[in-house]
Amino acid sequence: ITLCAPSLPAEALLPTTEAQVPVSVPSEADEKPVCGRLPVVPVWGTVLETKGTIWSGTREVKAWDYQLHDTNCRMGVRETWHIERCLQGTWLVLLGASQSSVWLQQLANTLVPGAFNANRDNFITDGVYLQLMDLILEDGKIVHKTIVFTGDKTHLNRHKGVHSQARDSAELPFVFAKLALAPEFTGKQIRITNLLAEYWDEANLGLLAIEGMTEGNWHKSHVFPVVAVGLWYAYSKGCHFPWCETRPALAGLDTEGIVDKFLQGMRRTAGTLQRFC
Repeated sequence: ITLCAPSLPAEALLPTTEAQVPVSVPSEADEKPVCGRLPVVPVWGTVLETKGTIWSGTREVKAWDYQLHDTNCRMGVRETWHIERCLQGTWLVLLGASQSSVWLQQLANTLVPGAFNANRDNFITDGVYLQLMDLILEDGKIVHKTIVFTGDKTHLNRHKGVHSQARDSAELPFVFAKLALAPEFTGKQIRITNLLAEYWDEANLGLLAIEGMTEGNWHKSHVFPVVAVGLWYAYSKGCHFPWCETRPALAGLDTEGIVDKFLQGMRRTAGTLQRFC
């Protein structure tokens, strides 16, 4: 944890389960305390340069804080080498559609510029046919990359039924099984994965694939799942274009019915997520 926040005192690293709860740390009179573990997403703020030391306290470095406007706390802004040291030996698993695949590409291209390039790697960040992205880095270099994109430009509006629950149950486990192609876990790599999940049952399939993977000793890594599911449930109600109809079974439901399906799926998946805690 200290590697993730080299500019902050140890007291600032205590985790909290409440959003935007400042951690009590010594600070100057005009300095806001550090945010807790789950701050509100910063949408407006100022980057301020400050002084700090790395975890051993033996080297002075420049550091930055992101001062949130209209809130009572601040967050550290990390350099690439901070992120590398923080993530070493971890497996970050994103489960979502286009949004989470963009997050993966942003992080990967921050760590290794050009790690993912849609034109070069022949994929489209569409949240429908981009089913798997898996990247492993070691010593600042790419040692493994897998991309499963099952569409092409002619498929952009041909989405009807492509993520029915029956089709997903038959298809996605075979796609997620490609995670086993990764090289042996050494404790030094950084692994970043995005598994397609428009709906909660797809996220659960992804979590089960991660949980059941014993090849390459990756079960010994520090696994951090991040789930981003919700928007496609809203599309089922409010979007009337052909590209929205990935799960026609939801399209005929009213708002209450769709929310009920969302909550049912979330509760089932939360049980699987709990096992990663």
